[in-house]
Amino acid sequence: MPQRAEERFGRYRDDPVDFCQQALGVGNATRRRDGTPHQFAVLEDVVAYPRVAVPSGHGVGKSAVNAWAAPWWLLTRPL
Repeated sequence: MPQRAEERFGRYRDDPVDFCQQALGVGNATRRRDGTPHQFAVLEDVVAYPRVAVPSGHGVGKSAVNAWAAPWWLLTRPL
């Protein structure tokens, strides 16, 4: 029988970055101009603030962050 989501992913409730790295196996993208990481910083802001806006151009990884944040939120906050 599979583990309940809460038992398996509950430890990631306040750590979406670790969830992305461990559970999803993804890495952080960096900015082309200066090499600074930015996607995981957005995920950290999701934990710290009730609303997060990401102003940016095309092709910088906003959709990827959304795709990572959705399963993190759903799996770490069961009904």
